[in-house]
Amino acid sequence: MTVGHVFRHVAELASSKFPATKHPTFNKIFDVKVFNPECRASPELAQKYGVSMENVQQVVAIQNLITSDLTWWNPARKTKPQNFKAASAATSPAAGIHDPTGGGSPATCDFCSWQNLTAEDTFGRIEGPYAVTASNLFKYGAPFQGVVLFKHHDPLSFNFLQLSDLLTVADGWFTKSILQAQKEKEKIHTSTTPDTIEEELLSEPPQLYPLLVWNCLGRAGASQFHGHAQVMVSGAPFPSLQREYNAVMQYKMRDRDSIDGLETRAAKKKQEEKQGSNEGEADYYHDLVEAHGVVGLARRLVIPGNATHSGLSDKNIDIIWDDKVSSSATSVSNTGGGGKENNRRTTPELSTSAKPATATAHVSLCPTKDAEVVIHGSSLTCPAFQMVFYAALRALIDDLGVESFNAGIYNIPIDRESIENNNRVSKVSAPVEIINNSAPSSLPVVARIVSRGRLSSGASDFGGLEVFAGASIGHTDPWTAMQALDESLKRAIEE
Repeated sequence: MTVGHVFRHVAELASSKFPATKHPTFNKIFDVKVFNPECRASPELAQKYGVSMENVQQVVAIQNLITSDLTWWNPARKTKPQNFKAASAATSPAAGIHDPTGGGSPATCDFCSWQNLTAEDTFGRIEGPYAVTASNLFKYGAPFQGVVLFKHHDPLSFNFLQLSDLLTVADGWFTKSILQAQKEKEKIHTSTTPDTIEEELLSEPPQLYPLLVWNCLGRAGASQFHGHAQVMVSGAPFPSLQREYNAVMQYKMRDRDSIDGLETRAAKKKQEEKQGSNEGEADYYHDLVEAHGVVGLARRLVIPGNATHSGLSDKNIDIIWDDKVSSSATSVSNTGGGGKENNRRTTPELSTSAKPATATAHVSLCPTKDAEVVIHGSSLTCPAFQMVFYAALRALIDDLGVESFNAGIYNIPIDRESIENNNRVSKVSAPVEIINNSAPSSLPVVARIVSRGRLSSGASDFGGLEVFAGASIGHTDPWTAMQALDESLKRAIEE
């Protein structure tokens, strides 16, 4: 083995003046990229943290090309503020948990004074009645990485309208950040007639990967008490999502091969009809929900097309919450929790005048961590998706006593019409890179929520088994979590 240059830090490794990164063995395993994401800091924020108002940081992304492992490095993150420095028995009124900011104020919580003490993206902010975006002052993702803040302080105290606004504002942020990424790409590559393959590739719209992550409280990885979610658009696929997508494609091909091996023509036709359904050809996501439905761990929510949340409790509006998640389920009668039909009258004008909003939820039999609820929908702004996401969070918090959680949303579609109206063609990848041009025509937006347990526990819920083996030990029984979700959804509709 030959010892090469001894580097002092990651930034030096990323510097082009050192030849080590040109070594064939190194390049066979690793890909090193350098990004310089920007944001704008107010005078107050710049003074408080000693940063420039026109802030530019260096983020180094190192990816293992064989295993897809990906790590971002940014030395500025060593100086980021941290609310959770020590455990305490003090409590907050709303959640009965320790609030290190003393209830939140501009003096103790930057996010409570977001106008002055949070950074702003180069394209500005997206603001709604209950939520607003900020740029992450200590970035780890590139080309864009920000936060969506609740305008209220307590992270566990939120209603449906507040949660809905958080998701809607996040959706606007993704569209804006994609637009900005394409604008910046155009500034760098202005040649209209590429002379080489490399120039042609560089002139194409960037491949981008949207992701929303919500770490609630310190046990789940948050550095700030104030309720907020991380939003990012990455120039590289996320490793676990890449692996999931590869598995989805393998499932599709395996199912296609099984058709070729069917003995009878009738059986083959029946299987082909199933794959040709609205759920998509050999759809792993659909089959995953259906498999959970077989054992009573899946539900669907259908909201009439022109119903609004303010009218969901109207007795004349038919809201469906049932366990009919198979591709053959076509019932439109209203049900309560647990899949028991209540024979409420269907309102024809609501069920036929507009396309209904639909989402499914299942409690995972193989949870990543405890009490995992998985939700499938069509977009971040889909009313049914938002309602089930809200109900699942409230089920964990209110019914199962969860005080800290992680939530993630991926396969996020971007508003192509909005982007194309700005005379730019979007090339956004919902989950990961398309493999052999055999990607399904559509994928569900997927939300996953896991409990991180009680804050009073001194032991971590994440150990060597999770870190190195990718396995977990179950705690909350899935059917207990499913019952909690049923009850929570019923309450949410009646709010």
